[in-house]
Amino acid sequence: MIPSISLYEMLERTTNKFSNHPAVSFNGAKMTYSGLLDNVKRCAASLQQIGIKKGDRVALMLSNCPEYVIAYYGILRAGGIVVQINPRLTSRELGIILKDSGSKLIFVLDSVADIVFSVYDQCPLETIIKVNPINQTSSEFQHYLQTDSSNLQPVHINPDDDLAILQYTGGTTGVSKGVMLTHSNLVANVRQQDEMFKDSLVHGKEVVLGVLPLFHVYAMTVVMNLSLFQGSCIVLLENFQTDQVLNAIKEEKVTRFAGVPTMYIALNSHPEIENYGLDQIKVFQSGGASLPAEVIRSFDNRASAYVLEAYGLTESSPAAIAFPPKPNRKIGSVGLPLPWTEVKIMDIETGTTELPVGHEGELILKGPQIMKGYWGMREETEYALRDGWLYTGDIAKMDHDGYIYIVDRKKDLILASGFNVYPREIEEVLFEHPAILEAAVVGVKDDYRGENVKAYILLKDGFDVTEKDIIDFCKTSLVNYKVPRIIEFVDELPKTQVGKISRVALRNR
Repeated sequence: MIPSISLYEMLERTTNKFSNHPAVSFNGAKMTYSGLLDNVKRCAASLQQIGIKKGDRVALMLSNCPEYVIAYYGILRAGGIVVQINPRLTSRELGIILKDSGSKLIFVLDSVADIVFSVYDQCPLETIIKVNPINQTSSEFQHYLQTDSSNLQPVHINPDDDLAILQYTGGTTGVSKGVMLTHSNLVANVRQQDEMFKDSLVHGKEVVLGVLPLFHVYAMTVVMNLSLFQGSCIVLLENFQTDQVLNAIKEEKVTRFAGVPTMYIALNSHPEIENYGLDQIKVFQSGGASLPAEVIRSFDNRASAYVLEAYGLTESSPAAIAFPPKPNRKIGSVGLPLPWTEVKIMDIETGTTELPVGHEGELILKGPQIMKGYWGMREETEYALRDGWLYTGDIAKMDHDGYIYIVDRKKDLILASGFNVYPREIEEVLFEHPAILEAAVVGVKDDYRGENVKAYILLKDGFDVTEKDIIDFCKTSLVNYKVPRIIEFVDELPKTQVGKISRVALRNR
């Protein structure tokens, strides 16, 4: 069953069970669940004292640190709505989100506070609280943890209706949209994953590596909220560095790891990966983008547990489909719908006809984790949510066993000489080449063919191949119209903050 509670109540229940267990580990220092809850209450009391009321939006612009977890749950306990923001945003991008959300207060990293001050006059912000996770004596945030929590006023939360999060995501039009996620959405998504892993993970026993940025919806749910529901300890790292991650896995005895494909590629390339305790990890999770089959096979040979792919969107809190931790895994699939989740494959043109098994169409979802809608965008909400179903914009197919295969994004589809070409299929072939470390495929305009297939290639150290070598290699596995016409070798591929290769950035080059 899915409990009808707020996220704060979820944390409170876990603390009642595992009061003295470590909840967060950062730079060698650990905080217990009782210590975390006490700080959350103090933060909430401070927010109420400076005027934060139920429904007020409060922004978080922090890296991974204990203050993130405290502020996140403190905002929710005070009745506020969390607006999660990437600390690397430009002033223009930040200003758009702050104005659209109507955020009254922001917790911001001391090192990037100047960007907030630069847009202060253009936004409804009333308070800026600077956070310095490393030097706490200079952190304004510590002042807000001195408040007596006995002054904390009760706030009634209706989990089904009241928003917990405004999560901004870029749409196909390039307009940033605020996804409205309720307390019930997020608690349900945690409970769904808990059910999926009930035979693999033990409440109060697991150690989870938190290197994915918490401001991203994937890490927020899979790393932070799921861990705090299960009574796990979250080992927080501010950014991904291969050696640092491997050392943390070994020293902290990590038992669950959530990453994105670029992280698995980097780990898989480490010459001494077997010496860092990967055999103690029970669950490896991968999301955010498709994990190349060749990387999956190679990593399987070096770790004790399978890498389990998953699929989701910001609009689904985010997890919707995932692989259960069982040996009958199908490489190339993202798994089965999570418990209490329904899926259909619909025709691409109208979205009104359900397609039979094996046919490619638009994936649509229904379940308790599906968003309430887009903040202030009625038409966009009505287009995305139809008769209770979320239209994902992803092309997928289903096999006879109910496993889902993501073909590609509708917006990433390449139209070459009238044929539909899916970048992911070509990338899978490229990753089989022994010289290729990373690859990304996009469509580029062509007056004759409509679009040409272009591949950006990052080679492994010590390899020297030509454009012709790559094209000839692709011809052995792909029909002619899918073979890349243009190859560009690069020193690095642009990535989003969460570590996904950015096809948008490549198309904009």
